[in-house]
Amino acid sequence: MTGSLFLAAFILAAKPPMAVYADDEYEEHDSDHDDDEHDHDHDEDEHDHDHDEDEHEHDRDGSISIDFRRDWIREGGSTGASVDYDVDSDSDYWIDWHSTDSSVATVDGDGSNVDINGHSSGSTEIIATLFIDGEKIASDSFTLNVGRGGRSDHHHHDDDRHHDRGYVYVNGVTLNTNNLIIYSGLSARLYAGTLPSYANDKRVVFASTNPLVASVDADGTVHGLTPGVAMIAASAVEGGYTAYAVVTVVAPTPEMAALTAQISQALSRDPGFLYQTVNRVLTAPLFGTVSIPSSAPMSFDVNVANAMKVRPDVTILVSFPYQGHMYCMAVPAGYNLASQLKGGYADWINLMKAKGVILATLY
Repeated sequence: MTGSLFLAAFILAAKPPMAVYADDEYEEHDSDHDDDEHDHDHDEDEHDHDHDEDEHEHDRDGSISIDFRRDWIREGGSTGASVDYDVDSDSDYWIDWHSTDSSVATVDGDGSNVDINGHSSGSTEIIATLFIDGEKIASDSFTLNVGRGGRSDHHHHDDDRHHDRGYVYVNGVTLNTNNLIIYSGLSARLYAGTLPSYANDKRVVFASTNPLVASVDADGTVHGLTPGVAMIAASAVEGGYTAYAVVTVVAPTPEMAALTAQISQALSRDPGFLYQTVNRVLTAPLFGTVSIPSSAPMSFDVNVANAMKVRPDVTILVSFPYQGHMYCMAVPAGYNLASQLKGGYADWINLMKAKGVILATLY
């Protein structure tokens, strides 16, 4: 009996400490384990978040390139353009189009294909910009020229020069005069140029609206044929820009016709300096100026005086060296050169001092 009680007391005394402390240790261990798992899950969440951000940043990479049909259109005309773009995500993206000068041209539409409408002459940049999630990613642009007239199909191909950003296009044409009066049987020259003057294609072609009255050569030389009025058009090969000159052809006076025939015959026999001067006066455009560079002081003869009489609209400018200086003498239009004739010549020394004649020292 005593042995059994001792064994039971021993078992009861041994169990309680095991039960009390073991449970706390297990709970503490479980709590530590849960905290470790929570920290691990948090680390994974942060990693996933960082990974998503990396992917998002990567998805915003993109590129865009404009493909345009024409880089030149007429006022009131239109053309089209489209873009090739590369976007590496399913994010929201869109393409914004605009013209830097809406008075010249505007863009109609959005997306990858648009229409461009020309309004007035000039140049503008057409810009396409790619946005992803509201952020500007890439852009491309080209220069559109708007003008009057039109290009022929021969000059309208989209060749390599249209994609050369350094190419300078024609934006207009100028003429040295818009009104020209010439005598029938005589000629005068029109000088045309492109705007800007440094445009790559400077070619200009001439045409007459009335070739029976006045014809025109490729270099702009106008020939008066019969009295009347004609329009000479100078058109740029590129862009079709055109400038006009009104040409009035008048009949020469009988005196002028007779002197012209006389000097023509004289020139065939003796192409001397004075005969050439007379011929230039007779063939000058109305109200023109004849410039005569000379290597020595010169006198005028009766033929020059007669030429000034039948062509009172012409001014003569003579430049010559004398005693280490260069002079310019102007015999103005309408001047009575015959009044200075002595022995058939108007001596240059007396002419330099004559009233109405202008003398200037160049250097």
